[in-house]
Amino acid sequence: MSVKQYVKDNLYYLLVIMAVFYLTPLVIQDTGSAMLILLFVMPLVCLVTGFINATQLGFNWLLVVLVFLLFIPDVYFIFRSSDTWIYAIIFAATTLFGSSLGQFIHKK
Repeated sequence: MSVKQYVKDNLYYLLVIMAVFYLTPLVIQDTGSAMLILLFVMPLVCLVTGFINATQLGFNWLLVVLVFLLFIPDVYFIFRSSDTWIYAIIFAATTLFGSSLGQFIHKK
């Protein structure tokens, strides 16, 4: 599968992840809301998106890599802290877990 075809098949999933990564930080007002978004909302969206994607299209590593890469601008431009690198790894791992569960259901 070419990258162009992959992006075409997964455009909605990528748009949801991009919207969550780039728009939800706009509602952060204090430390509590930041922790809610970073520790609950974003990982949940990654888990569900990976799961639904894999149940419909099968497992693909590119989604996991793209989740990691799509969070990098957040590290530099939104959160402006090198401490947030760990979240890119957490979100990629959460997407990997959701995709693995979805692949299990996709095989049946």
